[in-house]
Amino acid sequence: MNWIFYTASIIIGGLLATQVSINNAIKQDLGHPLMAAITNFTVGVICLLIFTFGSGNSQYLSNFGSIGEISWWKFLGGMLGAIFVTSSVIIGPKIGLAAFFTLIIAGQLIIGMLYDHIGFLGLPEQSISIQKVIGGCLLVAGAYMMNR
Repeated sequence: MNWIFYTASIIIGGLLATQVSINNAIKQDLGHPLMAAITNFTVGVICLLIFTFGSGNSQYLSNFGSIGEISWWKFLGGMLGAIFVTSSVIIGPKIGLAAFFTLIIAGQLIIGMLYDHIGFLGLPEQSISIQKVIGGCLLVAGAYMMNR
């Protein structure tokens, strides 16, 4: 069963590269990275609403009435998404998608290992092992080589 999640993760990684390319094309059409990001998130919200109604989960939309009870810091996830999308439109075309994503992955790996190790925000703790450190070093070395 895990192979499905691993395969899906690789496909999603490819979709992210496609997303950056499409958002760059939108930026060229609309003249600014923020306009590309706004378009991206608008279409995303529309798709999520379609998926919500199409999957029979529309009853959960009533939970938005409790949105004011959510801790303020939990909204930072949306802000981080906006930062990623906007910066990808700016940085991706400048340094190339391969370089951009290897550096993104290196940052995700380093922080991800730390968050796993400490069980950040309730994530299940997963200790850092020597194999993970070696794998991380190899990935960071690959990011370095991709950016030379």
